[in-house]
Amino acid sequence: MKQHSTPTLKLLNKNFIALMFSYAFALLGYYLLNFALPIYILYATGSPVLFGGVSALALLPMVLMSPIGGLVADRANKKKIIAVLQLCNAVLIFLFIWLSGLLSIIPMIIILMLGISGLEGLVSPAIDSGMPQIVPEAQIVRGSGMMSVMGQVPEFIAPIAAGMLLTNVGLQPIVIISGICYVLAAIMGAVLKIPHVKQGTSGEIVATVKADVNVTVHFLRHENRQMLRAALALAALGLVMFPIIPIGMPILLYTNLGFSSEMLGFAMGGAIGVGGIISGLIASAVGDKLKMKDCPKLILFECALMVPIGLVFLLNLDPMVSLFVITISIMLIMITASLLMVRFFGYIQVVTPEGIMGKVISIITVFTMWTHPMGLFLYGVMFERFQGAPWAVIFLAAAASLGIALYAAQHFRRMDT
Repeated sequence: MKQHSTPTLKLLNKNFIALMFSYAFALLGYYLLNFALPIYILYATGSPVLFGGVSALALLPMVLMSPIGGLVADRANKKKIIAVLQLCNAVLIFLFIWLSGLLSIIPMIIILMLGISGLEGLVSPAIDSGMPQIVPEAQIVRGSGMMSVMGQVPEFIAPIAAGMLLTNVGLQPIVIISGICYVLAAIMGAVLKIPHVKQGTSGEIVATVKADVNVTVHFLRHENRQMLRAALALAALGLVMFPIIPIGMPILLYTNLGFSSEMLGFAMGGAIGVGGIISGLIASAVGDKLKMKDCPKLILFECALMVPIGLVFLLNLDPMVSLFVITISIMLIMITASLLMVRFFGYIQVVTPEGIMGKVISIITVFTMWTHPMGLFLYGVMFERFQGAPWAVIFLAAAASLGIALYAAQHFRRMDT
């Protein structure tokens, strides 16, 4: 169990506030690009398969770089990691702006998405493992909930702003604003202070990395095996449930219902952003009362919420009615999914020793995310194959998620003991 050296530490201290704002600025930049760049490709090509394929490809660097980020986060100065990598994001974006008039735009977009994704994978473990070091241990779940709220505000603003800008002025202003956001994130990262305890090394990088990995794997295999099994359930959800938001919603609203990028931005901002904000507020208020054994119930609720989305296409409802039903359903899915992840990662932050927290978080993150690229691509293929019957794809995903909930119940329940 992790212990803090400062027993009088308050939750809303200046370092935690600086970390939250750095996190929020970075996510605003990330979500602006994450909405605008794939949607630009979908509108330019009209291909759900290419849309899903590019989104899947762009997620791979984040998954692959996260373990490296975890190793670095536990040994290097987290403040420097956050400040330097957010500045690297800004440099990459402004380089894209400079070269975009000289090279073909679609390959440049793919390269930018890959670069931002990789840097996000490197910096996220430093943020996730740094937060428990600057808040009281008893309030880690509340702190995670507040970080979730700060993360969801950009997720609400970004699709709306990006959709309006993409419709009215094009892609470049979105990219410029994103670069500015990353500069602000780097500045806030530079002013915060996270305690840094130097760890001993064996003198050789390979030997040190091997020792770190062995300690982390031992913890997960022998001291907390249920954590890994629960992560497997979340990985399965990443294959069948997660893609309905970033892939399913744009394809359903644009390809099947014919809405513009502006309307899509408002719908996604309302569903994802508002849902995330509400879930963060709930986690901050009652997160400590939510038990791990309650997590399968959240997954079951997500399954039930898939049904109305399928019904609007099965019954061929009016487009505006369909938009309302889809937006509300996905907003509730987002609330439930965010509560599930806040509780799960809050549990990890409480039970994991501080010296391996970054590595454990990164490994669990990779373990839960390795299916996401496959899910994104699969959804793109399925929605193109069943373009006239999207309800079939949605009902199949709901049925698969039901099986996952039944599998997960026993493992989440044991994590409370």
